[in-house]
Amino acid sequence: MGGALRDTDGHNPLIGEHPSMSDLYFTTGFSGHGLMIAPGVGYAVSEFVLTGRPESIDIDPFDLIRFSRGQPFRNNAMI
Repeated sequence: MGGALRDTDGHNPLIGEHPSMSDLYFTTGFSGHGLMIAPGVGYAVSEFVLTGRPESIDIDPFDLIRFSRGQPFRNNAMI
């Protein structure tokens, strides 16, 4: 397999469109709380795919490129 598994920032997911491949969407890295937030994420991503922008839920903090922007997302409510 090669390569170690890495934790995301604060166990938060990566959600959004691939930065260089249009129409490729990611929803991964939920670290155990995916079951709790999966319905909302599914709804937001369906809006993203259909309209180009999620209208109901702000998924910007979970953007795939937040690390390259130097803006990790820390949520103290997540354990």
